[in-house]
Amino acid sequence: LNAALTQARHEEVGIKKYMWSASLDERVRESHAEKDGQIFEYSNPPADTGHPGHDFNCRCVQIPVLDNNEQIVKNSPIVSQQEKQQMRSEWSDDFPDTIIDRKLGDATSHPLYENAKKGSIEDAYQLAKDLVTDDAVNKLKQLVGNKNA
Repeated sequence: LNAALTQARHEEVGIKKYMWSASLDERVRESHAEKDGQIFEYSNPPADTGHPGHDFNCRCVQIPVLDNNEQIVKNSPIVSQQEKQQMRSEWSDDFPDTIIDRKLGDATSHPLYENAKKGSIEDAYQLAKDLVTDDAVNKLKQLVGNKNA
């Protein structure tokens, strides 16, 4: 649905082409990874996959390409799948949850979550205080070298 909406919005403003952008993680389909960085026209979708996001559970997206920037896109260095994989790093088991953005259940199960979500600043601050532990703050300080932000 999102892919179809993106296509409709693009076509509505006259965008006829897009660059395929795949997530390039361990779950990406090989046929989608191969299309990453390639330019396609909405009027001529790839026969084997259709447009990005049209396959079931596809997480690929369309990056709009304007006629005057197509050459720029073609000449831009595209990061290969292997390079993207090398850029990813595994988080150690003791990596602070604050960096990982906490486990969602920790926040949503907190008694102040609903009030914070509805806009209560006091409850939102208390929720943050409860979720961000001293241990997590110390680990963050170690990661940034005890520098002040």
